Amino acid sequence: MFKKIAVLFFGLTLAGCGGAAAPASNSSSAAPSTAAPASAAAAKPAASASTKPAASTAAAKPSASAAASANYPTRTVTIVVPNTAGNSVDLQTRVLLPDLTKALGQTVTVVNRPGATDIVGSTYVAKEAPADGYTIAAESDNSMATSPLTVKDMPFQPLKDLPPFIHLGSTRLELVAPANQPFKDFNEWVSYTKSNPGKLSYGASSSSNHLQIEGILRTAGLNVVYVPFSDTAANTAAILGAKTQITIEPEALALSQGDKIRILAQTGDTRSAKVPDVPTFKEAGFPQVQGFGQTFNLRSGTPQPIIDKLNATFGQVMQLPNVQAELQKLSLDVDKPMTPAEAIQAETDRANNYAKIAEQIGLKPA
Repeated sequence: MFKKIAVLFFGLTLAGCGGAAAPASNSSSAAPSTAAPASAAAAKPAASASTKPAASTAAAKPSASAAASANYPTRTVTIVVPNTAGNSVDLQTRVLLPDLTKALGQTVTVVNRPGATDIVGSTYVAKEAPADGYTIAAESDNSMATSPLTVKDMPFQPLKDLPPFIHLGSTRLELVAPANQPFKDFNEWVSYTKSNPGKLSYGASSSSNHLQIEGILRTAGLNVVYVPFSDTAANTAAILGAKTQITIEPEALALSQGDKIRILAQTGDTRSAKVPDVPTFKEAGFPQVQGFGQTFNLRSGTPQPIIDKLNATFGQVMQLPNVQAELQKLSLDVDKPMTPAEAIQAETDRANNYAKIAEQIGLKPA
């Protein structure tokens, strides 16, 4: 359903945040000494107190990297979206462009680099683009958390090589069932499933949804058969036709299905105004079930002043009323701005949660 990044939704990732420091620029090193031999130097009169030695002058000059950070940005900033145009991550990112351009004083643009379930574009930013802040990755937080668990020979380590510097927001997910099922709410579903082990099935078209549902089942001690689907459309058709009895969908999709489905639980700290009678997973005792969201990530080694400037700028733009209104239309609940460290911790917690479930069910990269 959301390959790490999402249907109308959309996919992470950052640096200074746990990566190796960028190599020093040649231009920042001091010039080689051209001092005369000791004997000749001894013959010269001592420098007056007001004369500064050459070494001190060189040390006082700012390094090229420091100057670049202080003047950043001086040219176009590119945000790489690792999936196709029209994906949720793509659409959400484009909402920010006009105000980011205004705030940074340089053009901010989007380039789509789809392929291999977001891996191609993400690898480009993590391993090929310079760590200078001019190439940013727009990522699905779920994709970044689950890819190392499902992709064999992953070309980069998300948290180490492409850490987030801010989290944009989250899209609600809802546990749904066909309306013709005998259970009408979450508690009834748990009771019915316990009384009928192995008789119900659930569908999922993304690794994150598969792992989320497995986490619920194992926490509640339920036996439900897993039916994998290759895409969202097939998973949706199965739930609407009652060929499967449970799945997870984004709120917008669930609401579009009207009375054909029943919503049993929803992610979020509070109940959605659109379905106020449906309990959150936290209320039901499953706080680990989360919505999917979007991060902006930088290659490890990006200078910290640039990370901090982008974090502050993106945070300011996220809070603009016009930006929040447009993102709400895309079913994204905008976060209170996080610091880079907070964004990394949130993604670490998400990755650890999925890794624990993957180990429990024996999921291996393929």
